[in-house]
Amino acid sequence: MKEHRFKWMVLTLLFSPFLFACTVRKQTEYSFSGYQYSAPTEQACRTFIESTKSVYRLSTYVTYQTWYYLPSSISSTAKGEELFTEAVVNRKQSSESFMGTATVIYSEGRKFLLITAAHVLDFQDTIIRYYEQDGERTGIYSVSVKQEQVNYLRDIPGGGNVRVIDSDAKSDVALCYGWVGEGITIPEELEQGWGKETDIKSGNAAMIAGYPIGYRSYSRASISLYRADADKGFMIDAGFNRGYSGGLVSAWSIPDQKWHWIGIITSAPSTSDFMVVPAGLYGVTRYMPDQPYNGPLFISTQTQLAYGLTFVSPINTIRDLIKRNEKRIQELGFSFKNLDNR
Repeated sequence: MKEHRFKWMVLTLLFSPFLFACTVRKQTEYSFSGYQYSAPTEQACRTFIESTKSVYRLSTYVTYQTWYYLPSSISSTAKGEELFTEAVVNRKQSSESFMGTATVIYSEGRKFLLITAAHVLDFQDTIIRYYEQDGERTGIYSVSVKQEQVNYLRDIPGGGNVRVIDSDAKSDVALCYGWVGEGITIPEELEQGWGKETDIKSGNAAMIAGYPIGYRSYSRASISLYRADADKGFMIDAGFNRGYSGGLVSAWSIPDQKWHWIGIITSAPSTSDFMVVPAGLYGVTRYMPDQPYNGPLFISTQTQLAYGLTFVSPINTIRDLIKRNEKRIQELGFSFKNLDNR
């Protein structure tokens, strides 16, 4: 009996290294697929910074002409030429601006293609505000008509002259093109591979680049999926600030040993509250904060961002938008086939 036990012990010891080797090999093969989970190395971070010289500040400047009307002087259903009559009591010009981040993905000659968040460039052509009483519209308060919109890259001499090719409001992605004049250096294009949304998993490490409040910034983040997969978007645990919209999101590919572009920053989760505020929402009404207020009141919506979480539109939505505009891109003089295989 002891002899049999001894034989089994010998056999177990002989096969143990083999079993251990098989186990280690299986774990090793699994870890070398998809995107990295651990924080990127110092060298990888340096490589990321070098590969994102194509990330630029994108600014938009819009001017509006606004016409104002007295109460009941013009019907709430008026439109077209009916709006611009003697009923106008005041007129003024105003402007709005917005800043985001854009990535140049391709350049050819003096032209270039870039990707950003759609809302950075989305300004209404016409804005109509109404007088209301008991929940009913009683007339038009003002009509604002967009006069001009200028989109430009802040860091390019002359601004880069950016125009929108197409945008997808649902995924919040915009495809744009721009050009520079003679003697101006063409913007650099992205030096990263284009990732696959099927490889994006919860817990993957990511790096982001953008211009929060106008300053170039790099940051590490972790990915969280809020659906079964990343094809409709995912989240990262990075703080969102104005200017980050359109920012680049990348992950380190273990098989390729390089950075893959996997999406762009679009927005942050938010909550909205209704607040009672003094008049001034539609015009200028002076009041003293330290004195009792007896004037008209308005209901205002105040939005609070949930800082620390940021939504990302994934790379497949960008590919789809480019593919959908193949003909338009070719008409603009770009070789679409050079983009199709990214």
